[in-house]
Amino acid sequence: MTGRRLMDERLAPDFLQQMTRRYGVATLVQIAAVFVAIAAPRIGVAIVLLCDAFFLLPPPKPRYNPGEEPSEAEKTSDN
Repeated sequence: MTGRRLMDERLAPDFLQQMTRRYGVATLVQIAAVFVAIAAPRIGVAIVLLCDAFFLLPPPKPRYNPGEEPSEAEKTSDN
């Protein structure tokens, strides 16, 4: 499958779409904050700080395709 070089191919497509939306929207908000900062610097900085706080939240637990969940050995080796 093309376009998934950095992603585990076992991840469910809906999970990948959710993560793409999550980080795509956050990135767009940060870009928009640059333009807001030109007109209202304090508001622009506040938007960036809130967006950065969003990235500090733990990501959702990965969802895998049925029957393709990682083994316990794989789960423990990632930590």
